[in-house]
Order: sequence, then structure tokens, then C-alpha cells
Amino acid sequence: MASAAARKSLPEGFTVPFAVVHQLSRHDCILAAIGTLTGKTLDEVWAAAYKLGVPKIGQYYINEQHAAALLMQLGGLVASRWKDFDSFDALPDVALIWVDADPKDSEGITGRTIIFHHVREVPGKYTSFSYCLDIFQSDPERQIVVDYKQFAPTSYIAVTAKPAGKGK
Repeated sequence: MASAAARKSLPEGFTVPFAVVHQLSRHDCILAAIGTLTGKTLDEVWAAAYKLGVPKIGQYYINEQHAAALLMQLGGLVASRWKDFDSFDALPDVALIWVDADPKDSEGITGRTIIFHHVREVPGKYTSFSYCLDIFQSDPERQIVVDYKQFAPTSYIAVTAKPAGKGK
């Protein structure tokens, strides 16, 4: 939940709706972010990833198809393809953002994933605002980032709720 430092910039009465799932290695940030959005543990996300064909031993890469399948299976969430980042103002309400990529990396696979959350206005409580969850940070005081423009995003995956099915 929100730390005292973050609370200074988050509206009074707002509670972050996600419990941060911590990554355990340098390479599982997107899996931890998926766990955070779906309310699953990192072990549960890994188990689902293995069923999708992500290897248990050796190198692995979580591509956008893996991310989309995991978000849908574990949380009923719909993911877009990776999109080029233009601005924070152009982001959807919830997104997985690829940040801090190494400009020398021609394949674009060095970097890490954070979660962007735009909260819409609640009349009488607070105006709209945005923040990021930096799951790389193990210190809860640093996980909620209201000064999110410190990051250098290159791309993002939009995350939305699954549309309600039509009734019979």
C-alpha cells in the first residue's frame, strides 16, 4: 500500500488497488507486473508461463503473446501488442511500460517493466491523477512513483478489462 512519502502526492483517501508482487531476479519484472495486475503470486504466474512453453531452465523471453495470454488466463485482462511510447498523457488507464532501455541494444530487450495507472476523477474526493508502480524496488517507500516522468519509456502494452459478453 502507499508509503508515507508517496502519500504526500497521492490524494487523501486513495488506496492503491494493487498489491505489488516483487520480482526475484533481474529478468522477471514483467511476470511480477502481471502478478501485480492479476492478484497472483509470482509462483502462480511462473506456473502459468511454463504451461505456455516458457522454459524452466535456461534463457527465456516473455513476448507480447505470453504477456497477453497470462493476463487473460490469470486475471481476465486484455492486452494490446507492444506500442511505441509517445507521452504519458497518451497512455491508457493501465499499462505495462518498458523503461530504461539501453540505447545501444539494437534488439530492445534490455530494460525493465513498470506499471502505469491513471485514476479517473471521483467527484468530491479527488481529481484525476497518475502514478507508476516500480516493482523493481524492494523498498515499499520507493514502489509508488508519482514523479513518473523520471523514467525513459520506449514502449507499452495497454491493459484493459475483458469486455462483458452479450446476454442471451
